[in-house]
Amino acid sequence: MIVVSGKAVRCEEVTAVRVDERAHEFVVEHTRRSTSRAERLYLRMGTRSEFLVWREMIDALRPEMIEANAKAMKEAEKAEADAKVNAEADSGGE
Repeated sequence: MIVVSGKAVRCEEVTAVRVDERAHEFVVEHTRRSTSRAERLYLRMGTRSEFLVWREMIDALRPEMIEANAKAMKEAEKAEADAKVNAEADSGGE
């Protein structure tokens, strides 16, 4: 879980992290399960050293985030396929 300005975001909800080295800023894009609308959280660091520490932590999380996103996408695809099969069965396969 990532907490930004008191707002908690689950790692599996993170869809992208954009890095702006010149501004010492990270933009965390995420989509909550309850909505399809993407949101952005901005993290601006006061110093370059603070920025580099955060960058190391985000880089360390990246493989975990990729695995979580891949798993969530597979589950969503399976649920969609199951719903399609059920809808076809309910309609008599027409």
